[in-house]
Amino acid sequence: LQPSFYIFLLLQEKASACVACGRCVSHCPQGLDIPRRLAAVTAEPLAVPGCRTRPLGALRYVACASPGFMARHFPQGVTAAALAQAPVLQFDRKDGLQARWLRHHLDLPLQAPTHQLPSTQGFLDASLLGLGWGLHPLPLVAAPLAEGRLVELLPGAGLEVGLHWQHARLGARLLEALTREVVAEARRCLIPPDAGIAGLAGAD
Repeated sequence: LQPSFYIFLLLQEKASACVACGRCVSHCPQGLDIPRRLAAVTAEPLAVPGCRTRPLGALRYVACASPGFMARHFPQGVTAAALAQAPVLQFDRKDGLQARWLRHHLDLPLQAPTHQLPSTQGFLDASLLGLGWGLHPLPLVAAPLAEGRLVELLPGAGLEVGLHWQHARLGARLLEALTREVVAEARRCLIPPDAGIAGLAGAD
């Protein structure tokens, strides 16, 4: 893979994994495991011990589902009663994006049954198959939305998640080139960190 394409995947396809727990992409509870893990994209703004961090920008997520799912579970619209029953997709048990979206836009708790799918592609496929609704990075679902294979629950009601680049201090010189690629790709595909975004979410 070309470096810029790899970083695009890192920022946009792996983001759901790191945002889910607010730590490293690897879900490592103690942060970066040196020397096996030298760097990660994370939603956690505070550097873990032995690491440096820098803001990259925000990735916009949208709540969406298949048209068939919407017809079955929201025939009268996206109401509190319907949301309490409609199945929800979660990346894993630490994924709080759906709950944040409900709180932010509708002031509602997450009460509906959930399906856990710890795979970016599996998460998207489950949405396309009508198994539930969930939060997806907008760049990953732009095409299905444009084609009508997915629809937003509340059009325009997204959730911006701030992402950060954390890397080990001991490996800083070794990671200079990779850090430059990450920052450059973030500038291309993320919302700038100083944009003053409404509804910005970080780690819980």
